[in-house]
Amino acid sequence: MTTKAASKHRLPPVWVALVVGLPSLLVALSTLSTVDLAYGIRTGQLVLGGSGIPRVDAFTFTAAGLPWTDQQWLAHVIFGGVYELGGWAALQVLWVGVVAATVGLIARAAFVGGAGLRTSVLVALTGFTVAAEGLGLRAQVLGLLCLAVLLLLVAGRRDRPNLLWLAVPLLAAWANLHGSFVVGLALLAATTVGDRRNRSALWRDVAVLVAAAIATLANPYGIDAWRYVVSIGTDPTITAFVTEWRHTDPFQPVGAVFYASIAGAALVLAFAARRGQRPDSGSILWLGFLAALGAWALRAVAWWGIGAVPVIAVAASRLREGATDRSGLLAVPGEVSRQRLLGGAAAAVAVTFAVCLSLALPAERRLMDAPSGIANAVRSIAASHPDVRVFDAERWGSWLELQVPEASYFTDSRIELIPASAWRDYVAVSEAQSGWESILDRWHVDALALSSGDQPSLITAIDGSATWRVVHRDADGLVAVRA
Repeated sequence: MTTKAASKHRLPPVWVALVVGLPSLLVALSTLSTVDLAYGIRTGQLVLGGSGIPRVDAFTFTAAGLPWTDQQWLAHVIFGGVYELGGWAALQVLWVGVVAATVGLIARAAFVGGAGLRTSVLVALTGFTVAAEGLGLRAQVLGLLCLAVLLLLVAGRRDRPNLLWLAVPLLAAWANLHGSFVVGLALLAATTVGDRRNRSALWRDVAVLVAAAIATLANPYGIDAWRYVVSIGTDPTITAFVTEWRHTDPFQPVGAVFYASIAGAALVLAFAARRGQRPDSGSILWLGFLAALGAWALRAVAWWGIGAVPVIAVAASRLREGATDRSGLLAVPGEVSRQRLLGGAAAAVAVTFAVCLSLALPAERRLMDAPSGIANAVRSIAASHPDVRVFDAERWGSWLELQVPEASYFTDSRIELIPASAWRDYVAVSEAQSGWESILDRWHVDALALSSGDQPSLITAIDGSATWRVVHRDADGLVAVRA
């Protein structure tokens, strides 16, 4: 390709800065939720400290000794290691980098796949908006980054087909980071369908898919990692307690944006089909899988937001430009010109600015679901009463496990691990139902760490109880011990 021709495929630095810098800036200004992150940090610290990858629970007394398949152990090691290096500020920087890389990679995948310059950027930013609710710093965001890398490998296989074999080590790592590795296998399967008319590409795709599926077994739990993924998606206790695991409601903000984006994508594909530019069957299969996944669970909307970008961008670009090529992102055409996404310097400047901004924020500005006064009160109790048993608000369990590891807690955000009977007791106590004190007696609870927002009935009952004495109270809630 001549220099003049190549220049047509270069993305001006201002567009690169936009697609990377805008998400970076928004993440730098966002708060870190400790609900899933804090216990992950604690787990990573234990692994790095020589305790090994966990096999049984040691954080709660309701699930103590029960088998724990910590399928996300590698993500927890990353979080724990970064926290040890620089605390919450370092984690904020990691978050900025992961999200910036994810959005930048899907824009590049769209561009390499044949979409126009501005279309690649604008559709990627739209996808970021749709996925924003699921881009918090937890193991899932690392899975989304893996998906973005895989999308780029799939788009780039037209010019560099051997690079698709990198999907095998990628899936091996992904299976140790997050249970969403099955989404990566689904993309490889859709790619195989898209290449079915190209014999040489088809056999390569099948071989890569089989090798990648086998590679997912390279984890400390083997086939149990697959069992974990299946069980967590079908556990009725999880859907009962965690709203993000329920079906996506079109009348809620995230659901409304999700279904609106599906409608928009359907219109683009419909207009393209009317003009003789119907996408290949692999692309349609992939979009259908992502849409079904997002409808099935609110938490899975992010996979649609990230995964659909390259396909929709390619279809929109061809529709806009009036192209006659009917191939899609997941089908190899006869001839495809090489395209490069440049402007790395502009992206580096944008990310650097966002990182500096996140470092400048005070620690308390970065955190949510992190009641420091409650943690200090529990720490004081644990100092004089080792192995104290604390009945805690569920969303605080992860934070307390990191801040006061000397204590043992009733619950945390690992909903799938704690027995259903314990969750029924948790609800009965939190709502101050009849017999709530006898339930605490049966579990030998020594202290309470209650949220004023989640457990107002129980706080009222504590104030009128002769059995419990409040030792700390603030805007977040209270801590009480047996009188």
